[in-house]
Amino acid sequence: MNKNTYFLFFLSLAFVLGITALVSYFSFHYVYAISEKALIESRIDANKQEAIHMARLLAQKLKEGYSEQQVIEEFQKSIQYTPIDKGFECMYNQQGVQLCHPDPRRIGKRIDSTNSVVSLLNNEQFKENFESILQSGKPAGGVRTFLKKNFSEIIYVAPVEGSDLIVAVHANLVYIKKQLDDFREKLLYVFVISWLLITLIIFVFIRFLYLNMEHRIKTSKPLANSSLQKTNTPPAVTKEEKSTTQKRILANQGTKLVPVLIDDMAYAFIEHKLTYIVKHSGEKLTANLPLDDLFSLMDPQKFFRANRQFIISIHAVSKVEKYGNSQLRVKVKPHTEKEIIISKLKMAAFKRWLGE
Repeated sequence: MNKNTYFLFFLSLAFVLGITALVSYFSFHYVYAISEKALIESRIDANKQEAIHMARLLAQKLKEGYSEQQVIEEFQKSIQYTPIDKGFECMYNQQGVQLCHPDPRRIGKRIDSTNSVVSLLNNEQFKENFESILQSGKPAGGVRTFLKKNFSEIIYVAPVEGSDLIVAVHANLVYIKKQLDDFREKLLYVFVISWLLITLIIFVFIRFLYLNMEHRIKTSKPLANSSLQKTNTPPAVTKEEKSTTQKRILANQGTKLVPVLIDDMAYAFIEHKLTYIVKHSGEKLTANLPLDDLFSLMDPQKFFRANRQFIISIHAVSKVEKYGNSQLRVKVKPHTEKEIIISKLKMAAFKRWLGE
């Protein structure tokens, strides 16, 4: 490609790659935002199912005759000292008092009514005080934000039927954020690899287009030039036409230049780097042409390039003899002391030239 084509090629490539990079950037953030929302919602839904299931089990125990105190004690035994870094279960009453918790030191404490608010699952724009949710005695869930601690968690509460007990399932949002960060890193890796592959494909495709375009331009120029030449210049003379129109050459005869008809030549040969012409009359002259150039002026039906030293006329051949196992020796008129040998490679062409 020339300089202008290279400039257009890289300009087009930079423009397309800029567009793909911009699209990839916004696509990455869009996919990540959707994935983040889906993960949080799925975690809230998991907390909801777990809280409702546990509330139903505890309600069933109350129906079977267990007292609230017995239900609280058994529930505390099942959750005591369980890890709380990822999530945990606990129990409140409707007054906001902590009845059960993996950390026994938290039992009996009342929640701070001004400490936390919950962005409800069914209405993220509306935030409600966590204490008010417990007092309502209704199932609810969302993202709970601790105002004084700058900490958030996912929570869902479900009331135990027939009591003022409320089961709460917590999920640590910090742990979920770590999962999201891992997902973000992997997603970014996928997008970068995809963008590099797209870049490679676009590079190959654009280069193919430009090379194809350049090839078409190059192939169209000779056609245009040839049509222009047809209208402005006479047609070129072909080799065959030249050989038929070239009737004579100038040869040296002593200090004179004399015209010699090509058809009058019996043979021509090279000796001591000079080209000699022998006419059918026996007259010998020299030419200022190499043997190759001289042969290009001759009619190939009348003259044959016997070897590197000789060109012979068909009218000068007087006799052809076998020479050795696979060669021919040609006798010509006028006689020459030098032997004219046809090699094995040229034997078939020589016979066709003679008309055999």
